[in-house]
Amino acid sequence: LVMKVRVLNIYCSSLSSKYINIMGSKKKLSQFEQGRITEMADAGLTHRAIAKALKRSQAAISRFLKDPDAYNEKNPGGRPQKLPPVAKRTIVRRAKSQPSLNANRLARESPTKVSPQSVRRLLRNESFAFRKRKI
Repeated sequence: LVMKVRVLNIYCSSLSSKYINIMGSKKKLSQFEQGRITEMADAGLTHRAIAKALKRSQAAISRFLKDPDAYNEKNPGGRPQKLPPVAKRTIVRRAKSQPSLNANRLARESPTKVSPQSVRRLLRNESFAFRKRKI
């Protein structure tokens, strides 16, 4: 059993990467392929027929044809920000002009619904200096 595992490890390490199918290893469609796909789709061929002719996956063809203009653009990923830039600017401007306001009041009077914790995080990220009150 140990001998078979060693032989398998040696065999797998000697294979070049083009034979091992790793997720995401396929290259993006070239400009030429994109043009061919558009022509074939306009001619009325199915996604499956186009994929077979170009030796590409049907998913790649469908993804390109769904939105050709945004095909090569990168997706920034992550969760969309809750606060729009206008609300952020408003909160920061009010905090700078009226330093006596606390995060709870800024959150309540914000143009969009936002928690006090989000206001504190926003001000901290904007390098807003917090000062302790003198009692």
